[in-house]
Parts: sequence; structure tokens; C-alpha cells
Amino acid sequence: MTTAGNSQTHGTIFEMADSPSFIGPYLVRKVDGYDRLRDFVNIISFNANIKNRFTVEKLIEHTSYVEDFVGSLCKFVGEKVPGLRINEIIRRGSYYDNAKVMSPDEYDFMPILALSYDDAVNVKDPPKECSFAARGYKLININPDNLKEEIPRGSWRKNKDGECQLDLKVLMILLHIVKDFVIQHSKFREELLEDPNAVYDEGVTSMQQFLHGTCIMLRMWAPLCTTDIDLCFCIEQKNQSDERRVLVGDCINGGGCGYCTLKGRSTPGSVDHWTESFFDISPDQHLYILDTMHKKLFVTLKFLSYLLNKRLYDILEGDISIQRELSSYVYKMILLHHQHSCQSTNIGICFETIVELYFNRSTKNDADTVTYSPKGKEEIVKIPDIYFPKRTVVDIESEHLLEFVLLLWIQRHVKHNTNTTWWNDLLDKDFPNNVKQGDLLQTLLDTLKWVIQFQDPRTDAPKVNPRYTWIHDDNVKTVVALSD
Repeated sequence: MTTAGNSQTHGTIFEMADSPSFIGPYLVRKVDGYDRLRDFVNIISFNANIKNRFTVEKLIEHTSYVEDFVGSLCKFVGEKVPGLRINEIIRRGSYYDNAKVMSPDEYDFMPILALSYDDAVNVKDPPKECSFAARGYKLININPDNLKEEIPRGSWRKNKDGECQLDLKVLMILLHIVKDFVIQHSKFREELLEDPNAVYDEGVTSMQQFLHGTCIMLRMWAPLCTTDIDLCFCIEQKNQSDERRVLVGDCINGGGCGYCTLKGRSTPGSVDHWTESFFDISPDQHLYILDTMHKKLFVTLKFLSYLLNKRLYDILEGDISIQRELSSYVYKMILLHHQHSCQSTNIGICFETIVELYFNRSTKNDADTVTYSPKGKEEIVKIPDIYFPKRTVVDIESEHLLEFVLLLWIQRHVKHNTNTTWWNDLLDKDFPNNVKQGDLLQTLLDTLKWVIQFQDPRTDAPKVNPRYTWIHDDNVKTVVALSD
């Protein structure tokens, strides 16, 4: 009877329609450092993602404007040079991967040349003696006389065996065609590209005069914000039994094997090796796709990289030219490799694991003092491409120090500080100008300035202490030691 009476009483209380509402803070639950890191990742990844910052209608309007521009440009290329006609345009990058942070200010496209499907074009593996062999690179042989449509002279060269092979110069030919389109169909302002913070008026476009890695890069007005467009013209491999693959040209990393020499050269030259890239990957290919948990960490890392490279560089004094940012692709490769062996169900632990890729960690005799020092040259971390394990995407070394110190500061202060109010300050559009002297975030700015001063290559640069200490709410000390 007692149980039945209590049950009836509880039912009456919970069903009161006019019960008063609660106000004020939620009941604070006790969390450890890893749970706080998990909460940080969840909050930042949600609030930084553009799908939660703009309405669907606004994003569709903005994207449609960009895609209409790119579609017209690609049509123009085919009209100008029929042999370089575009067959399809692949949507790529963070925007289409639902991982774009803060604003839709960059779009990636891969226009596929119709040349790909010409019987006179043959993609083949480099010879086994080539240093690019078995690393995700190909050679593109062509028979110029049998092409259905002529391509510009200078688009191919002969190798030592007399074979004609597609040359990366074709990308420079495409760059000039793109420039013609921009000049004819927009208000071309070449000088604006020098100012990354310039706000473009409607109809204004600028572009880089050289390849941006594998891409032709434009910057243009669009409805929501000034927007970068990366065009990576490519050749699709025919008759692939698995996922579709394309070949992209890289003027920085695409040559110089020392074996594939050009015909008629008195000194060793090299034909151009084209880089393989997957697209249209099947959803069941878990090795190549981030799961929901790691996708949130990916967005968080992209946001923190955005803060450094778009918000903080302007206020950091000293020589920052030796610093290099980690691209979205590199972060994705790091996380895919991590995910493959990850046993954790708490993304906070994963966050710490990724940050500690760069550092050696030691506690010595004092468990409350943790020292982090960058790994030495003999310990350089090589990040292989998940699709082509023998191809290194990046060596993580001294030029990435500033970015990893930023990640370390975030990870340690989230884990060891109960105060979380500063998380929203990172998301504020006025950051870092909203940071006041004495704020916790001021130590972040001071730390980054210290790193730059320490790395300053100028002989007359002031010397700074090679060790920097953070003291946390739980009395744990973190020491960053750049040298002993």
C-alpha cells in the first residue's frame, strides 16, 4: 500500500499543469577534465559550424551565387579552348562536408576535363625505379595526333622514350583562360588580393597570378561574405573498378624524381607526376570517413586553426613568416589515422592525444607539474595520406610550433580550469579584441607572443626565457619548454 500511495503522489506532482518554472543556473554536475574537454568540443563544434550560424535559405542563396559563377567560368573555358572542355564539376571541401566554420568564405571545386575520356589519353603507373612509384602518383600519356579535340601546344612534353606526357603547364594555360573570364565578366581588382581582410563590393573579383598549391584561387564578392574559390582542374582515371579517382597537378611536389627524364635535356629534368585523389567515396568505407564523434573534433580543430590564422596573426608582433598553418586536409588525415585505432568513447581523450602528437610529455618527480617540449628532429611526426600510406602529407615540425602551442593551451586550460566562461569569448566576433588585461585568455595571447619572440631569427631580437608556465585552477602547472 505504501508503494502504491507514493506512486500516486509522484504522479500527481509531475502532472501539475500550472507548476512554477525554474530560473537561474542549472544544477552543476561534477565533471573531470576529460568530460570538460568533451563538453568543449561539443559546444565549439556546434556553435562554430556555419549550419548553426546561418539559415538554410541564406546558405543556399550564397552557394547558388558561387556555383553559378563557377559554372559560367567552366563553360567559358570550353568555349575558349574546346580541347580543355569541362565534363563535370566535383564539389569538394569543408563546406560540402558540413565542416565549415564561422562563415561560408571558401569553396573547393574540381572541374574534370573532358580530355579524361579521350581514347588518346592513357594514365599509367610510374616505372618502379621512379621515386614516386607506389605512392599515389601517375603519369598521363597522350597521343596529340589522335586527340578528338586539339589541346594547346605546350600542354605536353616528350620523355626519354619519346612518349608524349601531359605537362603541368596545362594548368598555367587554364589559369590564363580563367583570368580572361574574370576580366570579362566581373570587376577585376588584382591588387585587392594583397589584403586578406578586404571587403569586396558587389561584382568585384581578384585572383592569384600563380597556382595556389594544386589550385587556381579566386576571391570574390558573394551575398554573405567575401569568398575564396579554389579551382583544382583534374583528369579522371578511366575504368576504375572501385571509387572514382582523379589526378591533380602539383607544381611544387609533382616533379623531380630524377629518373623520368625529358627527351633532349642535357641536364636531368623530370616529367610531371600527377597526384591521385579519391572522390565519391562509398559511405561504408569507414577507414576514409570520420565518425560523428571525431567529426566534431575535426570541426573544433578547424575552428582553433581559424582563430590563429584569421584572427590572431594581426595582433602578434615579430616575424611570423616561418610559421605554417595545418590545412583541413592534414587535420583530417591525422584524425582518420587516430580513429582507426581509437578505443575511447570520450572525445576529450582524443583531443589530448592529437595535441600530444607534437610534444614529449614528462612529469619527473612532481606529479602536479607537467612539462611539454617539442619533439626533436629525430622524432619528426610524418602524417601519411590515409588513401596512399606511402605518400606523406606533411612532416609536423618547428614551423607548426605556434599552432600546436595554441592547441596545447586550449587543451590544458579546458582540462584543468573549472571556469568555462571564456569558451564563448573565443566564439565572439570581436575576439581577440574582447580580451581584457587579467582575463584568462590574455595568457593565451602572451604565450603566442612568447613563441614568436623565441623563434625570431633576427640576430638583434631580444632573447626570452625558453620556458613558460601556466598555473591552473586545480594547482596543476603546465610548463612549455622550447629548449633546456
